[in-house]
Amino acid sequence: MIYIYIQNKRYLKNIRYVFDIIFFNLGLKYEYINDDEVNVNEEDILITYTFDNTKGEFYNLFKNHIDLKDSLRLFNDDYYMNDSSINNIDVKKVDLYKNNEIISLFCDEKELYLNILQDNENTIYNTNFDFISDIFFMLTRYEEVINNKVVENETHNRFSALESVAFKNNFLNRPIVNEDIDFLWELINNFNLGYERKEWWGEQKFAVCLTHDVDKVFKYLNFKSEIRNSMRYLIKERSLYKCIKNFILYIQSKLNYKNDPYWNIEDILNLEKQKGFKSSFYFMSGGTSKLDNYYNINDPRIKGLIKVVEENGFEAGYHASFNSYNDISLMKEEKQRLDNIISSKEYGCRQHYLRFSTPNTWNQHEQVGLKYDATLGYADRQGFRCGYCFPFKPYDIVNNEVLSIWEIPLIIMDGTLAGSNYSNLSVEEGIAEIKEYIKIIEKHKGVFNILWHNSSFDQLNSVWNLWKNVYEDTLDYVSCKDALVTSGLEVLQNIEEKCVSKEKELV
Repeated sequence: MIYIYIQNKRYLKNIRYVFDIIFFNLGLKYEYINDDEVNVNEEDILITYTFDNTKGEFYNLFKNHIDLKDSLRLFNDDYYMNDSSINNIDVKKVDLYKNNEIISLFCDEKELYLNILQDNENTIYNTNFDFISDIFFMLTRYEEVINNKVVENETHNRFSALESVAFKNNFLNRPIVNEDIDFLWELINNFNLGYERKEWWGEQKFAVCLTHDVDKVFKYLNFKSEIRNSMRYLIKERSLYKCIKNFILYIQSKLNYKNDPYWNIEDILNLEKQKGFKSSFYFMSGGTSKLDNYYNINDPRIKGLIKVVEENGFEAGYHASFNSYNDISLMKEEKQRLDNIISSKEYGCRQHYLRFSTPNTWNQHEQVGLKYDATLGYADRQGFRCGYCFPFKPYDIVNNEVLSIWEIPLIIMDGTLAGSNYSNLSVEEGIAEIKEYIKIIEKHKGVFNILWHNSSFDQLNSVWNLWKNVYEDTLDYVSCKDALVTSGLEVLQNIEEKCVSKEKELV
């Protein structure tokens, strides 16, 4: 058994949340203690998290210790005050253990240390690496809550990657929460007491969550707009072929809607099925902005499409409209429309344009009964917005409570890679970037959540005509890996099934 002692009682709930996240990931049995007497066995470990090295009388009963220092740079009198976190952050990158570079955000001393004290009876690991504060900061999106004014400068009122501590300190490409959990696991494992870390994916090493936001199902809307688009191909791109091809496709789509380039959900589905994969398709069901309502969810053709998705074992989910992220009434209306169509009432969502207000949007998701959210990546840069590549239950720092909804952090979006205002990568750079992130997530046995829009398969689009191959190359790449490749819903069902089986073992 692993016992945990926390000195900081004022922020006990916040700190326990972090330990709960850590030990859920590790799949190890643990228990919190105060100053009560405990029956200690040889294989028991005591983890203390203290700010002044105060220990209870029980401390000397244990032979195996991990002493963590609370820096008090996050959990202090300035907690939840504007800019409190930003001012106290002092990013350090040092080789603290086994030549692995550690990133520390909150440390109250000039140097990080890890001391190992050992005698015939006791082994004590002692460190001032306050990864407990770091993890809380990253998972709760603390900086986004207390620094929310920066969204006013972003085109769609989103928290930009460029404003984040991770981007400014060059670690957005690292899942530091996973790294911190691995660090603690190494210390636990070094006691050689027979603890075993949970293998969440069974015989497979990691998971890939394939997702598609269905913003549009029809490219061609009306004759006037397509005349304009055809002329654009001719004048701007100087392509007579594209001009004629676009107009021919418009005519064909009006004769049969299935000829429309965006009516390709079944094509994507079949492409993934051929490799034994599944994915999530998030459908829109309303909206109040000009960026919504490109199709009617009650259109019999759309209903039939959703039915095909579900009958093939794929997930049909909710793509929440542009303004819904901060409008509970709108979200309820949209969710109800989907509930009337989707046969499964257990599904997840992603916010349109990745608009998100932490923790408000999570709370809305929970209130309308969604299973999970898959929004939390940045639109303008790929990487680990939450510092984590594993599903987790969010913590609402406004109301000081753990939410029941799951978050599956988004790692890469197609538009992020190719967008001229974003990463603006070439096709070759894009596939290299995707492969690099897959390798990182494979190492940490996490979940690679990738978003690829159905509209990004348009062969006439001057940007996307080459990127279709990038998605296919990604599927080929992960098919050679030892990975579970499936929908967001099945990723979570796999995790929850493992939790149930573990509980049965303990009983």
